[in-house]
Amino acid sequence: MSTESQASEFAGIPFDHLIYEKRPIASGGYGVVYKAEHKNWGIPLAIKFTHLDRPISASDKSAMLKEANKLHKAQFEYVLRLYGVSERHLENGLSSLGIVTELAENGSLDRFIQRSGVPWALRLRFVYEIALGMNYLHHLNPPLLHCDLKPANILLNKDYHVKIADFGMAEWRRITQQYSSKENKGGTLNYIAPEYLKNINTRADVKIDVYSFAIVMWEIMTERKPYEHAVGSDAVSLGVKRGQRPDIKAIPKNKPSVHHLVSLMERCWHQIPGERPSFADCIRYLKPTQPSDRDVRAAIQSLTQEDMCCVDADPCPEEPGSLTESKESISKLRKPVQETRRKSLELIPDVRRKETLQGPDVMITSLESLELAESLGKDWKSLARHLSLTEVDIEMIDYNYEQDGLVEKGYQTVQMWQQHQGKKATRAILVSCLQMIDRQDLLDIFK
Repeated sequence: MSTESQASEFAGIPFDHLIYEKRPIASGGYGVVYKAEHKNWGIPLAIKFTHLDRPISASDKSAMLKEANKLHKAQFEYVLRLYGVSERHLENGLSSLGIVTELAENGSLDRFIQRSGVPWALRLRFVYEIALGMNYLHHLNPPLLHCDLKPANILLNKDYHVKIADFGMAEWRRITQQYSSKENKGGTLNYIAPEYLKNINTRADVKIDVYSFAIVMWEIMTERKPYEHAVGSDAVSLGVKRGQRPDIKAIPKNKPSVHHLVSLMERCWHQIPGERPSFADCIRYLKPTQPSDRDVRAAIQSLTQEDMCCVDADPCPEEPGSLTESKESISKLRKPVQETRRKSLELIPDVRRKETLQGPDVMITSLESLELAESLGKDWKSLARHLSLTEVDIEMIDYNYEQDGLVEKGYQTVQMWQQHQGKKATRAILVSCLQMIDRQDLLDIFK
């Protein structure tokens, strides 16, 4: 049997056939994702292991495998390919099921658009390919609903093509939550349709996915998080039920086809489900907006040149960093606090000396980051959330720097924020976030 035919058949994949990196590349509501390679197939893979705190019953395990087998049949260009399931036996006597998929080298759309300044041609293609992938899932018999469509569940391969992930995983989510004490903080509420918020007994249908698609469209066009000024999840839920939506004024007005996209988006998030178009309608509407191959190649080339600049500089604080979440990118883009402290002592006698460039719109220096980290302590997670780092970001910092202590975690929080926001990571924003977590005692660092 050929390697390709072996990989195309759903099966239990022996865990010892996988070589995987010890550090995760991402984390989500029901599992941790690792980069891996199959010893026999010779191809890069990703494996997402579940969070489990106690043994899983035979019936629940069977339900998870049955659902995975069904998802394996959904093979399409813009849908993440599922190869099989692997079982890992842990030292504490528990076992963890892992979904083995193709590797999406450029990580999640959620992380990608946080870099700011993503070329418009790529953004147009993202919207179209998401619609293509969802249209395929909805045309399966029976239709395969996603029910959790959001940028964190949309991945990008090495060529920046969309790969829709985590679709149809209701049983995996339910069972993982049942057997795990780990809280799911995925922020899914922003993408839930109003009819579901009004009545939790509402049966999911294709129109719920269409609504989520509209919120994703807004996020792609604005490169912002929806409802960022809302005070708590209850305010979001109440506002959506009353017909409120993300701010259209935040969408740039001078981009090609933007009015076309806004018109479709407003139809997709209509308060009445029956008024929302199908994904087939969305495809027909979006096809004329697609950029030329030449424009897409130019957009990708600009991203590649930007990333080369950031990696070659040591480090490059003015632009967001690598598009991947690999161990290599972490080591290149976020210098350990111990190295920063050593270099600082070598370069200047007084490690507390401030650089001459200061002001609210100026980025903070490495020395200020270090001084902040040394005093931030256990409040690093609270600061991270106010700086709009995702729960995936926070969990990765917590995991990767567990042995290094709170100072290192605080320092890496600031480094990751600067990596995501680039020139937008200013003193003014950091000072404001410190005030919001009642750490005014740290403001003198930036005077």
